[in-house]
Amino acid sequence: MPSRYIGAREANQQFSALIKQVEDDDITIVITRRGQPVVQMTRVQPARDADAIAERMAALFATFSRPMHVDGINRKNIHDRDGVAET
Repeated sequence: MPSRYIGAREANQQFSALIKQVEDDDITIVITRRGQPVVQMTRVQPARDADAIAERMAALFATFSRPMHVDGINRKNIHDRDGVAET
Protein backbone atom coordinates (compact mmCIF):
# COMPACT_ATOMS: atom_id res chain seq x y z
CA MET A 1 0.00 0.00 0.00
CA PRO A 2 1.43 3.39 -0.94
CA SER A 3 2.61 5.51 1.94
CA ARG A 4 2.64 8.79 0.07
CA TYR A 5 1.22 10.36 -3.10
CA ILE A 6 3.03 13.22 -4.78
CA GLY A 7 2.47 15.19 -7.99
CA ALA A 8 4.89 14.84 -10.89
CA ARG A 9 6.17 18.42 -10.71
CA GLU A 10 6.88 18.19 -6.99
CA ALA A 11 8.46 14.76 -7.44
CA ASN A 12 10.74 16.20 -10.12
CA GLN A 13 11.86 18.97 -7.80
CA GLN A 14 12.41 16.61 -4.84
CA PHE A 15 13.61 13.51 -6.68
CA SER A 16 16.80 12.93 -4.66
CA ALA A 17 14.98 13.46 -1.38
CA LEU A 18 12.25 11.00 -2.45
CA ILE A 19 14.81 8.34 -3.30
CA LYS A 20 16.41 8.78 0.11
CA GLN A 21 13.03 8.59 1.81
CA VAL A 22 12.12 5.35 -0.01
CA GLU A 23 15.53 3.90 0.80
CA ASP A 24 15.70 4.95 4.45
CA ASP A 25 12.06 4.58 5.53
CA ASP A 26 11.16 1.67 3.22
CA ILE A 27 7.98 3.38 2.05
CA THR A 28 6.23 3.40 -1.31
CA ILE A 29 5.65 6.67 -3.13
CA VAL A 30 3.13 7.03 -5.95
CA ILE A 31 3.77 9.83 -8.41
CA THR A 32 0.65 11.26 -9.97
CA ARG A 33 -0.06 13.32 -13.07
CA ARG A 34 -3.28 15.34 -13.06
CA GLY A 35 -4.37 13.38 -10.01
CA GLN A 36 -3.95 9.95 -11.62
CA PRO A 37 -1.30 7.49 -10.41
CA VAL A 38 1.46 7.05 -12.99
CA VAL A 39 4.62 5.75 -11.30
CA GLN A 40 5.30 3.87 -8.10
CA MET A 41 8.63 4.15 -6.30
CA THR A 42 9.48 1.21 -4.04
CA ARG A 43 12.64 -0.08 -2.49
CA VAL A 44 14.29 -2.82 -4.54
CA GLN A 45 15.08 -5.98 -2.62
CA PRO A 46 18.81 -6.67 -2.52
CA ALA A 47 20.04 -9.21 -5.04
CA ARG A 48 20.55 -12.65 -3.60
CA ASP A 49 24.10 -13.93 -3.52
CA ALA A 50 24.26 -16.66 -6.19
CA ASP A 51 27.21 -18.39 -4.49
CA ALA A 52 25.39 -18.56 -1.15
CA ILE A 53 22.29 -19.99 -2.84
CA ALA A 54 24.36 -22.62 -4.66
CA GLU A 55 26.07 -23.59 -1.40
CA ARG A 56 22.73 -23.99 0.41
CA MET A 57 21.30 -26.02 -2.48
CA ALA A 58 24.33 -28.34 -2.49
CA ALA A 59 23.93 -28.93 1.25
CA LEU A 60 20.23 -29.63 0.77
CA PHE A 61 20.86 -32.13 -2.04
CA ALA A 62 23.58 -33.83 0.01
CA THR A 63 21.17 -34.23 2.91
CA PHE A 64 18.40 -35.75 0.82
CA SER A 65 20.63 -37.93 -1.35
CA ARG A 66 21.51 -40.16 1.60
CA PRO A 67 19.26 -43.20 2.14
CA MET A 68 16.72 -42.93 4.91
CA HIS A 69 16.81 -45.65 7.54
CA VAL A 70 13.60 -46.33 9.41
CA ASP A 71 13.53 -49.20 11.92
CA GLY A 72 11.23 -52.06 10.99
CA ILE A 73 10.75 -51.04 7.36
CA ASN A 74 12.59 -52.81 4.62
CA ARG A 75 11.89 -53.86 1.04
CA LYS A 76 10.23 -57.14 2.12
CA ASN A 77 7.89 -55.36 4.60
CA ILE A 78 6.86 -52.77 2.06
CA HIS A 79 5.60 -55.47 -0.33
CA ASP A 80 4.07 -57.62 2.42
CA ARG A 81 0.25 -57.50 2.23
CA ASP A 82 -1.96 -58.53 5.14
CA GLY A 83 1.03 -60.00 6.98
CA VAL A 84 1.71 -62.53 4.22
CA ALA A 85 4.77 -61.91 2.13
CA GLU A 86 4.42 -62.38 -1.61
CA THR A 87 6.63 -65.08 -3.06
